[in-house]
Amino acid sequence: MSSTKTISDSDFKNFYLKRIIKENHNNFIQQIQLCPGSGYDESSYSCGNLLASIGANQLNIYDNEHIGNHLDLMSHMVLDEEDEETILSSCWLLPPQDCWIVLGGTEGYIHAISLAYSQEIIKFKPHSDDITQILSHPNLTYYCLTTNIENSLILTELKIKSTSSVFSPCGNIIYFGNQKGQIFQSLLNCEFNSKDETNWSIEEPELIYNGRDHGNASIDSINITQNGNIIFKANNGKLASYNLLEQKMNYIVTIKNGGYHRSSFGLSKGEEYLTIGNEVGNILIYRTSTGQLLQTLKHKRSSKPVKCAIFGNNNTNIIYCSEGFIWRYDYLDDKILQEWENLNKMQQ
Repeated sequence: MSSTKTISDSDFKNFYLKRIIKENHNNFIQQIQLCPGSGYDESSYSCGNLLASIGANQLNIYDNEHIGNHLDLMSHMVLDEEDEETILSSCWLLPPQDCWIVLGGTEGYIHAISLAYSQEIIKFKPHSDDITQILSHPNLTYYCLTTNIENSLILTELKIKSTSSVFSPCGNIIYFGNQKGQIFQSLLNCEFNSKDETNWSIEEPELIYNGRDHGNASIDSINITQNGNIIFKANNGKLASYNLLEQKMNYIVTIKNGGYHRSSFGLSKGEEYLTIGNEVGNILIYRTSTGQLLQTLKHKRSSKPVKCAIFGNNNTNIIYCSEGFIWRYDYLDDKILQEWENLNKMQQ
């Protein structure tokens, strides 16, 4: 199902657990990341069906849409087995006629993997310690932002394999949270040198939220909506929305059984809904604008802390990871459910 379904509040009761995959990372899954779809460049491929799973020093790529109803393994890659590097974060880049998955981990290296060539094409070390997060720029094909364990930011142009700048002037805005629960913004600026080359740099961060409203707990997942609200989750089990224009909190909700563990949330296409997992393996679905809890998805086999939860690109499934497993809930319409019920009656 490639088209985006218009999901309503009542549809979430029709989400059923249909897929459980035991990963082969031989370790916990650190993150799952869905490819955003089409790239900024018109010649980029449409890759919205691709799902990346990272753990230990391994990467798996799955097809979330095209192999019937299955979540099917497409590609498996292991970094240098002699290194003890653990991959902690990833992001997608969509250069013309290719698709890259960019990885960062405990040794401070960035690895760019080309799916078209099925190999690592870039490796360099912008940080001296753990890279905890990598973000792809929404409009610039080859640029990504890396954050290390000490919250240092480096903007990197992967095409030329060098860092453009660190902590100084030029461009759009980056929002990021820290271990004290504070939120900062940094401006991205661009300059053109005598060779008509573009240099990007990051301005000194500016504090925009002090973190007191949610108890100054460390922020472990953050996003910004099209209407200018910053959504974030803290490791004390709080989920919050902050209004940038009015500089006030829209809401703070306590995630049921949220616990004190790091986890990241996902927004639906259209940003109307938000999904996040809790410490006991449940998936919760909220209305993004109000923080209203709409549905809790539970299954007796899912009982461990959820590390990451996301919506599929067509809004008809929710994928999440817990320890060494990938799980997927799928929307089933009333017609299918009635067929199942009739089949059960016939078998009795």
